[in-house]
Amino acid sequence: MKRNLIIINTYFQLITAINLVLNNLKNDVNDLILTDRSVDMEKKVEIIKKLNICENVIYIKSKKNCTEKNKIKKYFK
Repeated sequence: MKRNLIIINTYFQLITAINLVLNNLKNDVNDLILTDRSVDMEKKVEIIKKLNICENVIYIKSKKNCTEKNKIKKYFK
C-alpha cells in the first residue's frame, strides 16, 4: 500500500484528484492539501472530509507570508 500526497490549487485539480482517489488510488492511503489559490477552497475541505475518501485533508494559506514549499515542509515535520 502506497501513501500519496496530492496538492490542489484549482477546482479542476480537485475534481481530477477526487477521480484519481476513487478510481486509480483506492487501495492506497491518500492525503490532500488544498491551497488558497482558488476562491472558497477552504470551504471544500470539510465537504471532502465528510466524504471520507482520504486519510488527511489539509488547507494551506499560501498566498501571503509563506511559500507553499515551506508550508509543505511543515506538514512533514
